[in-house]
Amino acid sequence: AVGEIGLDYYKHCAVPRPRQKEVFESLARVGAEAGKPLVIHCRESSPDSSEAADDTLAILENVFSAPALGAAPNGVAHCFQGSLATARRFLARGFLIGVDGPLTYPSAAAFREVVRQLPIDAIVLETDCPYLPPRRLRGQRNEPAYLMDVAEQLAAITGLPLEKVSALTCANAERLFRNKLTNN
Repeated sequence: AVGEIGLDYYKHCAVPRPRQKEVFESLARVGAEAGKPLVIHCRESSPDSSEAADDTLAILENVFSAPALGAAPNGVAHCFQGSLATARRFLARGFLIGVDGPLTYPSAAAFREVVRQLPIDAIVLETDCPYLPPRRLRGQRNEPAYLMDVAEQLAAITGLPLEKVSALTCANAERLFRNKLTNN
C-alpha cells in the first residue's frame, strides 16, 4: 500500500494546506498508477469541520474514476470519524472505511450510528497504534492485540456474531491489501 498519506488540518500541523494537497495528490497518483491501495489520513481542524474530507475527496475524484463493479478497493479511509455522507463519498470512490478504538468511546454514539449504517463489506478494523486505544485502555499505549475490543463493539453495533464480524472484516482487509491473511 501507499500510506499513510493525506491531509492534516489540525491546528498543530505546520505544513501549509496548499503544499499538503500538492504532495497528497502526487502520492495518490503514484499509488493509483502502481495499482496499490492508499491508506488515507484525513484529520479535520475541528470536530464540526469537513474541510479536510472535502479536499481529500476532491483530490481522490481527480485521481480515481468510479471503480468497476467487483474491483479491488482503491484504499481505506484510515481511522475514519466522519459523517455518513462523507463515508458514502469514500465508498463511491472505491475506498473502505477503517474503524479503530474511538468506536468504543462513550462520546462516539453518533459515530457508532454512522458505522451501523455502513455495509459490513465496507469496513476494516484498525488499531492506529500507538494512539487511540479502546475505551477500557484509555491512557495506555495502543497495541494490535486490542483490536478485539473494536471487533466486539462492531459486533454489538451490527448485531452480527463476533466470529462473523471477524471473518468479514478480515476478508475486507484481504481484498484491500490483495493478500490472503493467515492466523498466526
